Amino acid sequence: MHHPPSGEMEEFFEDSEIFVTGGSGVVGKALVEKLLRSCNVRRIYVLLRPRKQLTAEQRLVRLRQATVFHVLAAQKPEELDKIVAVPGDVSLPGLGIDPSMMQRMKGVSLVYHCAATVRFDEPLREALRLNVGGTLEALKFAETLPKLRAFVHVSTFYSNPYLTRVEPKVGVLRILDYLACFPDSVALILAVLLLADGLAVVPSTDRRYRRRRDAQRVNKKVSRRGSPFASILIPLVRNTLGYRFYISSFISFGYPMAPCPRLIVGFPNTYTFTKNLAESLVNDYRHRLPVIVYRPSIVLFAVDDPSPGFSPSLMGAMGLFALVGAGILKTVYLGKDIRLDITPQDIGIKSMLCYTKMGYEIYRQGPPADLPVYLSSSCTHVPHTFTQIAEQMDTLDLWRDVAFEKNLMIPGCHYTDRRWAYQFLVFTKQILPALILDLLLRIFGRKPVLMSAVRKAYQTLEVMQPFMFNNWDSPGVTDMESLSKHSEGSAFNLDAFNHPDIHGLVIQSCGNMLYSIRTHLLREDPKTLGRSKRILRIKVFLYRLLRLFLLYKLILWLWRSYMAHLF
Repeated sequence: MHHPPSGEMEEFFEDSEIFVTGGSGVVGKALVEKLLRSCNVRRIYVLLRPRKQLTAEQRLVRLRQATVFHVLAAQKPEELDKIVAVPGDVSLPGLGIDPSMMQRMKGVSLVYHCAATVRFDEPLREALRLNVGGTLEALKFAETLPKLRAFVHVSTFYSNPYLTRVEPKVGVLRILDYLACFPDSVALILAVLLLADGLAVVPSTDRRYRRRRDAQRVNKKVSRRGSPFASILIPLVRNTLGYRFYISSFISFGYPMAPCPRLIVGFPNTYTFTKNLAESLVNDYRHRLPVIVYRPSIVLFAVDDPSPGFSPSLMGAMGLFALVGAGILKTVYLGKDIRLDITPQDIGIKSMLCYTKMGYEIYRQGPPADLPVYLSSSCTHVPHTFTQIAEQMDTLDLWRDVAFEKNLMIPGCHYTDRRWAYQFLVFTKQILPALILDLLLRIFGRKPVLMSAVRKAYQTLEVMQPFMFNNWDSPGVTDMESLSKHSEGSAFNLDAFNHPDIHGLVIQSCGNMLYSIRTHLLREDPKTLGRSKRILRIKVFLYRLLRLFLLYKLILWLWRSYMAHLF
């Protein structure tokens, strides 16, 4: 496989017109920032949905003010003028783009489809509409681009969660293979449920599984069985997505996937389920468009680009780190052996851009037999578990070195794999303090906010549980050694892969991440750090004094109750 040297990377993106969906999200903004800062592109079209009484142009103004552009705004502010707002919506036919804008975008040669709902608990109907329907509309739009060189679909490392090892290929799982993942008793129950719904198993000797042909056979078999799904499946799918949609895109296990929660068994949530379907849809287009799939694991802070430890958003895992630093989140339910499997933001974006060039080179030779799929996972080069890293952060007092102004209690967190201990700590260390402080806020005429934050943190951790008690094996970053070698010394360098002390780098990056959360997300002035540290030291002293007082009272009570009569 040909790997682009760094000089070729700049040349590949030189003077390109690029279209990005999901440009206001974490990955989309980071992608736009890197393209503008390191590649002399001509123009970047960003799909923006008008919302909250804001037009697409007004949202573009806000986008340009995002913290991810803080280095670009200081070094090359004129590059931000290359961003063009495209009013539209991925859930609408044609992405909701005006015909005149479509005509203007005929020069687009690269498409990055980053748009998706990343809520794990999104209702299935909505997840299908955005993640699967949106992908279809993006592909259909790409078919209208005469100069298209590559269509990059940003998926997720967890799109095949029923597998214990993730490989860089689209997984098409037959129903028998699927049932084999479960114990015999569970598999029997699932088989009965599927047969009760009249779902047919489709035998196929084609490794790549020609879905459209087999879909027709499935529908005929289902119709002959008189399944209740037979009369409602197609209309339900059409009503869900708002337009005609191939049944083939709902075939992942060898049978049609109706929007029914019962049929996402094997997937921990609707997010991974619909991402799997979207990959299957992209796979169907590999002979019509130069499409590739990029699967990053959990995208967190950057190692050093655009700035060390840069933290992109308070959503998801980054928000949990912020709550720990604020002393609100005090306990996490987590398996002791769960690896810290992440994709640093900057490494993920640089890798994706390199994979774009690699995918383009593949399609220059003709449509490939298999869809090019690229992984990004730290499982092969960060051997530490999440608990080990978190405990090391506590030991080194990283939380106190970047003390937040917005600080409730002493930062730090207890990690346990015992459900009863977790529930007890949630009640005593999170709910009770939040109730008391919210009551005080009400007494003084202020709006209570803490219980809301505690509730959201608890709900977030609950929906993340499948990822907090399971490890997935994989080859790690696809072609990591080759990418690292060819990008050395360039704007696309992946030097972190070759760091001599990966443990030290992880800890250093965590410290930089906390500082970035304080500066970029909580927007706290760095000049107040010294004062915040002093206030935190006072809190620690008072907390320890309170613990000593309570211990004294406990000993005194025990003495008076059980020991005093002996003397």
